[in-house]
Amino acid sequence: MVISTDWEQSHHAAMDSLKLPLQLEFDNHAASFGVDAVNHDGLFCNIDGFVSPPSKRMSWVSALLVTTGSSDECSIDECPADIFWKSSISCWCTPNDDVPHLVTSLTVSNGQLSLFCDFLPRADGNYDHQCEEQGEAYPEPNSREAFAYAAVRSDFNDRYFTLGARAWRAGQLLSLGAKNIRTRSSASGPLHVHVELPLEAFEQAAALRAAAIERWLEWKQTARVLDHVHTSRIYARDVKLRAFHKSQVEDTMESLYGADLGQSLAAGDAGPEDMLKHSQLGQGSGGGLV
Repeated sequence: MVISTDWEQSHHAAMDSLKLPLQLEFDNHAASFGVDAVNHDGLFCNIDGFVSPPSKRMSWVSALLVTTGSSDECSIDECPADIFWKSSISCWCTPNDDVPHLVTSLTVSNGQLSLFCDFLPRADGNYDHQCEEQGEAYPEPNSREAFAYAAVRSDFNDRYFTLGARAWRAGQLLSLGAKNIRTRSSASGPLHVHVELPLEAFEQAAALRAAAIERWLEWKQTARVLDHVHTSRIYARDVKLRAFHKSQVEDTMESLYGADLGQSLAAGDAGPEDMLKHSQLGQGSGGGLV
């Protein structure tokens, strides 16, 4: 079985599944940084950005693809250990809609496959990693702040992070045989997945990403249009989320391409800077999230 071609096809198939429902239109934002297509020491990177009509309430969609320079295809048993490949897709909703943002990637590095998928909550629910992973109940709130966090979690549990959605996540992890769940960030939601897998699990991992995109698109179809007060609150949160995501992409791209080029690649992937520069939290600091 030849998988290098399958890897690239999975990236384009994932993007194709988003284009029609969101009416995506190509926006070559990365070209303004000179990084829409980069070849550096045999490591190719392409960044495609997209916008959509206001009715779809999408701020930015980005598709980033990194491949090693060799055009030779390889089978699972023959792929060299130093091959690198990364497919990253991020979908950022506008602040007047409360659907979680979708960030997902597949990465092949050092002979291993890494799958990342997260639906980022649009409000801070102070999600506790141990409670989420172990299925433990949260402590009873005992302060105004704790009550506010509990209200956020309850609202999102009713609309998006339902028992059915959590069962879906658990079933996906079980089918992958994945138990080594990597550390969450404070931006992560209850459906967060970040696991390392053998290369043989690529088709299953790609299928999980496709299922995550399908679930997210269903949410978009029933999204609420928010009033001014809720939009302002979500906007403040979105600034932090997008700045934090950009800082994470910078770390990855700098490790591959060096500081200057890596920062430009992260800026090209992040999209127009209005969401980042309307707040001091957006100046590359990560917005206070860890």
